[in-house]
Amino acid sequence: MIQETKTELTPPVVYSYYQSVRHFCILSFFSLGMYPFFWFFKHWQYLRDEKKLDISPSFRTAFTLFYGYTLFNEFELLAIEKGYKKNLPLFLIFICFMLFSVLVSIKGSLLSFCILFSFIFLIPVHRMMNFYYLKAHEHAIIRDKLSKGEKRFLRSIWIGLFVIAFLGIILP
Repeated sequence: MIQETKTELTPPVVYSYYQSVRHFCILSFFSLGMYPFFWFFKHWQYLRDEKKLDISPSFRTAFTLFYGYTLFNEFELLAIEKGYKKNLPLFLIFICFMLFSVLVSIKGSLLSFCILFSFIFLIPVHRMMNFYYLKAHEHAIIRDKLSKGEKRFLRSIWIGLFVIAFLGIILP
C-alpha cells in the first residue's frame, strides 16, 4: 500500500524590488556603465505591470534619452502617494546622467571614463524608488545578496568583453 504524504502548500516567496544602493553601485561600476540601462528596463517593466500600461519596456529603454525623465516622474508620483517628501531636481539628474553616458563616445579622451561613474547621478532616484518599494510591498523579502540574475548579468558582460578582446587579438 502506498502512503500519501500530505504536504502543506506554502505560498511562494515574494522578493521586494528594493535594491541596496551598494548593490546598484557595484553592478553599475563592474558592468562598465551598462547596468543602469538594464535598471531602466526593469523599472519600466514594473510600471507596465503595476499600472497595466500598454508600453514596451525594451523600446522605452532603447530610447532612454526620450523616456528616462518620464520614468523618474512616474516613480516620483508613486513615491509621493506613499508619503515621500523630498523634492528631487529630476530633470537636472536626468540631464547629468545622459551627459555622462554620452561622453563615452569621445574617443581617445579621459572623458570616455565618465560612463563608469554616470550611475552616481541615479542614486537619489534609486533611493526614491526604494522608498516606494518598501512602502508598496511591505511584506516582501529584501535581498541582502546579489540575485542569480544580477550575477549572471555581470558574468555575461565580462565574458562578452573577453570574447571581444580575444577576437581583437586574433582578427587584427
